[in-house]
Order: sequence, then C-alpha cells, then structure tokens
Amino acid sequence: MRSLARLAAVVAVTFLTATTAVACTATEAPVETATADEDWTTTTDQWMSLYREMLKFRAEGGGLVNPPDVEIVRVVPYEEWAQAQVDCLAEQGFTASTLPGGAVEYADVPAEQGPALNLAAYVCAAKYPYDVRRDQRLPEKRAIAQFEFLKSTVAPCVAELGYEPGEPPSLQTWLSDYNATGNAWDPIAEAWQASGSSHEVLMEIQSECPREAPGLYPEIEGLNY
Repeated sequence: MRSLARLAAVVAVTFLTATTAVACTATEAPVETATADEDWTTTTDQWMSLYREMLKFRAEGGGLVNPPDVEIVRVVPYEEWAQAQVDCLAEQGFTASTLPGGAVEYADVPAEQGPALNLAAYVCAAKYPYDVRRDQRLPEKRAIAQFEFLKSTVAPCVAELGYEPGEPPSLQTWLSDYNATGNAWDPIAEAWQASGSSHEVLMEIQSECPREAPGLYPEIEGLNY
C-alpha cells in the first residue's frame, strides 16, 4: 500500500496539523503589534497562482513531464479532501481509501500502471484541491485565533485521551516561533513526539481531536466551493 498525506495536514509536526490555544492567562500581557489586525487579502488571481505552483510540485513529484490542463470542479473543505480524492480515483479505475488524519492510501498496482496512477492522482488533486492558502503563513489575526484554539480546545482533547499535550508558551513566544519557522507549540505534535513518534497514537489523536480553529480560510469570491 502507498499512502499520501494531504499536503496541508501531513503530520502533527506541521503547524496546521494541530495548532490551538486558549486565551491568554491573566498573567500574560496582551499582544500589541502593528500587524495584529492583518487578515487574508488573497484575490482569485493570487489564489490561482498558488494553485498552479501546487500542481507543478505534484507533477514533478509524480514524474509527469506534460501534465494535462484540468479544470477545478470545486475547492474541497479540509475534512473532505481525502474522500474527494478516493471518489475521483475510483472514477478513473483506481482503488484507494482514506486514513485517519486526512491521508489517502492507494491500493498496490503493477509497476507498469504506476505512471497511470500518478497521472490519475494529479488529475484528482487538480479537480478537487484543498485551499492552497494552507501552504502559506497565516495572517497574524488568524494565527492568534489558531493559537487560542490550540490552548482552549485541542490541548484538553489530547489530555482527555491520556496523552501529554505539553505546556503552552505565551502567545508572544508562540507567534515568534511561528513567524520565524512556520512551526510552533502544537499539542498534537507534543503528544506524538512524547509517544516515540507512534503512528497509531498520531492517528488516534487526529481522528478524535479537532486541529484548527473554525474560519481560518474564508471563502474567496470567484472560486467554486
């Protein structure tokens, strides 16, 4: 079997796979920054440019020299992406299944069918893409919302499952880490690493706990959802 994790939520090690937080504690000073109110300003043209970059990356990864032009059917919500790929692949004659955590697992195929499967996977990713803004840094306003969600919702969920989510940093520290590297405190990542990077633990947590604050990626006018 081959599995392909969704580019936007690979494992808890990446920011959006699991990021949350709660409001600042009474001992924390509120964050004051000139960019705190910045939000998404992505236009349809800018989104399409990011989309084409994503497809180029996938074509190169699949060894496709001249990938076909494919029209977007719809931009798929985070939680529906894997199933959309499985359904699309079935229409093209390939068997696949979803895995916890937003991954797609392909059934084994003979070596000579490998290029055809790579092409089918490319076409399905092009027809039913995730929101490609997920490959970008969150604007500060959305990043703060995500941190708050990690603290208030994700970390308690991880703890209820019997795993250690780690102690959250201050908001200022979290934002500094996130803006510098794209990675920051993440209760799912903390629990996964504490388990010895157990795949089973990661799959359990990701299937039981939410991973991102609602509304991080508002719809863009002109795109089909």
